[in-house]
Amino acid sequence: MGIIGVLLGTFVSNITTNFWFEPYLIFKKCQVSLKEYFKIAANYLLTNIVAGGLTYILCDICLTGNSWVLFLIRIIICCVAINLVIILFYRKTDEYQYFMMLVKKVLKLSR
Repeated sequence: MGIIGVLLGTFVSNITTNFWFEPYLIFKKCQVSLKEYFKIAANYLLTNIVAGGLTYILCDICLTGNSWVLFLIRIIICCVAINLVIILFYRKTDEYQYFMMLVKKVLKLSR
């Protein structure tokens, strides 16, 4: 099958091993629900789909044409849109609050 077979085999092995079996082993040892892991993974997938869709809509549909200026504008839109989606989805989580505390700590040290 050539390169398609290699890519397909890699994809199938990653899905069967990395996405299912490894989390099962980890959460079995830590005594945490595997259902909770898949709930978190689905939330991350939804966040990525929303961020990717928003970025696609803003960059490819709203900005037509090819130039260096449009390319730079698309880069800025991608950075801003993805970060805004992440902030909107995760601003109330403990992980986000911890991350912001670390950012504030680093900014204080750099002054």
